[in-house]
Amino acid sequence: MVFNLGVYGDANRLVLTGSWLPKDLTRIQEGQTQTSDLRRVVYWLVREGNKKGLARQEMTAVTGMDAGNLPPDVPDPGSHVIAPEVTEFRLEYFDGTEWQTTWDGTTLDTDSSLPIGPPALIAINITITTPSHKNGEKAKETKYRHVVAIPSANITASASP
Repeated sequence: MVFNLGVYGDANRLVLTGSWLPKDLTRIQEGQTQTSDLRRVVYWLVREGNKKGLARQEMTAVTGMDAGNLPPDVPDPGSHVIAPEVTEFRLEYFDGTEWQTTWDGTTLDTDSSLPIGPPALIAINITITTPSHKNGEKAKETKYRHVVAIPSANITASASP
């Protein structure tokens, strides 16, 4: 398995891997073990079972035994739901020229043979469903699109999205 420090994803799942200062580093007492500063955070939509919605999983030991098990292929995905009101979740990745439905930061650039790294932009498209409190009235759906710029992207194209 290739260890990806960066961005990996498709239209339905975003995997962010990086280094964050562990909270327990500031609280270490003699004899305690430290946790890794490497983190893998995954966002995806859980659609099955009694708990549905936007889910988030954070792993602190991304090089450990469970590092290969990416959501949604995890036990009890419903336990990771953080926003049950989210009913649609779709991602897009801007490569400097056009929007892509998948991204793998470890893919090698054809010119430099170096990893392409993160995309220039990630578009997060979600639908939030608010139930109606009136009999016979449909639930209200509100669609949002938020585009996040990634300043560390290795993008040289000057096109705008």
